[in-house]
Amino acid sequence: LLREMSNNDPVLAAAYAQMLTRPDPEMRRSGASGLGRAGAAAERHVTALARAVTDTDKDVRGFALMAITMLGNKAASARPQVEAALKDPDDWVRGWAMAAHRQVTR
Repeated sequence: LLREMSNNDPVLAAAYAQMLTRPDPEMRRSGASGLGRAGAAAERHVTALARAVTDTDKDVRGFALMAITMLGNKAASARPQVEAALKDPDDWVRGWAMAAHRQVTR
């Protein structure tokens, strides 16, 4: 059902943000990935994405950084978490941190 809804839907974006709080890492991955596709509706959830950048699951961190990259400078408040992620032990996460950093510092 969530995939059938519009990507700019604020209700859908809120549902994805709520998924970031779940104990199951697969749910958190889906939430972060979904916010990356939520367009402007994800702008209200930058704080949740910034928290997800510090998740214990590397895929959640990477998907959160992808979403921040998509939001560009509208996610500038996540800059401290993005900069910390530049030192992530995972290459894939660091790559997305670099991409996100370029966008949030514009």
